[in-house]
Amino acid sequence: MTTTRVLVLAPVDVATAARLAQGQTVDGPLRVFCPNEALAATFGLAQAIQDEVEFAALQVAQVAGLARHGLRLVLTALVAPQSVLGEDPDEAENGGVSLASLPAQAVEAFFCADDATAEAALAAGVAGLDVDAAWVVPGVADLLADAPLAWHDVTELDGWAGAHEER
Repeated sequence: MTTTRVLVLAPVDVATAARLAQGQTVDGPLRVFCPNEALAATFGLAQAIQDEVEFAALQVAQVAGLARHGLRLVLTALVAPQSVLGEDPDEAENGGVSLASLPAQAVEAFFCADDATAEAALAAGVAGLDVDAAWVVPGVADLLADAPLAWHDVTELDGWAGAHEER
């Protein structure tokens, strides 16, 4: 019997990534993003294929990560539906939800910038902003277009986090 899981994209900092890489569960509530109907409507993707909605969620999550943590590090995870506590009132239209916890075994992959130089220059300018406000800061849209995130298997997370812990 298969259990339905919910895909979430979690913008995290290096310390959280390291904890998950070590097999720990990160307690919430955590602010994450889902490729849901609200996000599809915001991006005009109501009739789109699921991959397009998931890509939009990745775009939103990386902008949130830049604003919250100063880097674009996004984990993808399949979580139990009951762990989704409901909409994040500040980011509901962007697919934002609140997650009770993120167990390490739910994480499947992560996305990060190969060269974080460009994002470091923008991080201070978007710090603390919500996704909509950060998105329109000069340079953010160019960063998304010109420096896409690289996909990595979850088995690489421990090594990646260890190499970036000084951040």
